[in-house]
Amino acid sequence: MKKEIADKWVRALRSGEYKQGNGSLLRDGNYCCLGVLCDLALKNNVPITVGIVEGATSFDGKLGVLPNSVKNWAGMNSANGGLFASHRYTSLTDENDLGVNFNEIAKLIADHWDNL
Repeated sequence: MKKEIADKWVRALRSGEYKQGNGSLLRDGNYCCLGVLCDLALKNNVPITVGIVEGATSFDGKLGVLPNSVKNWAGMNSANGGLFASHRYTSLTDENDLGVNFNEIAKLIADHWDNL
């Protein structure tokens, strides 16, 4: 992924501005780590259609993975934040949904941005 966007994402995850949730990008004010990246894309004027589907916020119709608009803006290799196979989990989505906190996810992004 692009280093400058990885740095913004890390700062956002560490900022305390976002309350962590799981199971969807954004639901009831709670963000998945990938939902934080979607919010950053919106704040950086990436054109994204935001809606509500089944009580969760959708970004270009996506509820649990990055839409192509955000993936392409960030330069991500995958829509779920895929990590290398030797890591504990296979994606940032897994990390988030299995209870890894935003500070630890931010460290993964900072350490492995070039693999994302």
